[in-house]
Amino acid sequence: MITKEELAEWLHDQYEEIAKEKGWQTQESTKTKFENLPEENKKTMIELAQRIINRFKINIFSRFWK
Repeated sequence: MITKEELAEWLHDQYEEIAKEKGWQTQESTKTKFENLPEENKKTMIELAQRIINRFKINIFSRFWK
């Protein structure tokens, strides 16, 4: 099953990718890999991921997210 941390990292990567494609400017401190995000940003993304998992009862094997 996917962990909230894995989902948070995927969400972060997707957001940054979409922002780049759309020409949006994101904060300099967030234009980095998930592991290098400021701690508060990481915690927020992990909380969002947990809410998504809870809301949609996600039960997905991690290998499908790679």
